[in-house]
Amino acid sequence: MNSLRFILSGDKRYRCFGLTLAELIIAAGLLIIIVLGAASLDFAARKFYSRTEKGAAALQDVSLAMEYLQRSGEQSIGDMTSGNAAYESDATGTAFCAGYSAGCRFVIDFNQNGIREDPTTTDTYNTFCYSAANHTLTYLENGEVIARRLVYFAEDGTTVPGVVFLRLGSRDNPSVVASADNPNVYLEARVFLRSASQR
Repeated sequence: MNSLRFILSGDKRYRCFGLTLAELIIAAGLLIIIVLGAASLDFAARKFYSRTEKGAAALQDVSLAMEYLQRSGEQSIGDMTSGNAAYESDATGTAFCAGYSAGCRFVIDFNQNGIREDPTTTDTYNTFCYSAANHTLTYLENGEVIARRLVYFAEDGTTVPGVVFLRLGSRDNPSVVASADNPNVYLEARVFLRSASQR
């Protein structure tokens, strides 16, 4: 009984140096706050990376399609003043892009003589048709689909003679409405057409 009296009376030899319940609760609370902060930063970084990756995929798709269109425009040949234009539009998909939503084509100087000739015999066409239902842009001469995520296709070759204005839009998942996680990516370009006289 004597030793118990010393513990209760606060003898320094028997004092416990452990943590109190209040200190333990505060330490656990701080640890939880730190873990939650790190988890939320990780979640935000993953979400940002995912959005960036989706935007990059859409941009790559639309960039490739724009590159095809621009190269065809640079290789095209025609005379805007004589009615033998290097560029033709099918805005409704009823002419040379039948079965598609819209399209355009360029007359290419196939024999590279610098003279626009008949595209059905000597020169050739580069035809691009857009399908809004399938979200694709197809190179009609060989049936190759050059873009699979397009949501917007517009071209205008009438505003400035010898210049075609192109605007393409894409998103990672074109079947789903655009959102912060599925952003629209637009690309615009002007294509300057070569001009030559009819033989």
